[in-house]
Amino acid sequence: AGFLGLLYYGAREFSRSLGAAIQISTDLVEPAFSPGDRLLIRKQNSYRRGDIVHSPAAGSLERVLALPGEDIRINAGGIFVNGRPLPKALYPLSRRLIESPDLNGVSARVPERSYCILFPADTRVYRGMTIYNNELFSHFMIPEGDIAGRAAFQYSPSIRRIR
Repeated sequence: AGFLGLLYYGAREFSRSLGAAIQISTDLVEPAFSPGDRLLIRKQNSYRRGDIVHSPAAGSLERVLALPGEDIRINAGGIFVNGRPLPKALYPLSRRLIESPDLNGVSARVPERSYCILFPADTRVYRGMTIYNNELFSHFMIPEGDIAGRAAFQYSPSIRRIR
């Protein structure tokens, strides 16, 4: 118990000085993380495609799919950024949303100082939106200031550095 207590105390102090600590409470980010996992979130000046970020405003922990100024489009059950398909490994739990025929052809440009993330969602939530004016994507554009940071380190139940 002494080593684990010291490790927990060290992680808590580290998070206070360099970031924030969060605990995963749902299975929505599996297989990357499971309920009960504890992560250190580190604020950065910018983020890369594939980074796992935490946005308290969006209430989510998800991967960055598109960067400021990039064009993103849902087409034929896939996501395209600047005309190039993204690997499906970047959005495994968002496939139900992406594969909805209602969303085929939806596109948008990521605003400056914002990032596009997609999180698991029930397509029924989006059925009432006007797809033609791409209202849907506004829910996935996260202003830079609303991102608490990138998942940098998992410290419970096991210890590992996150890409």
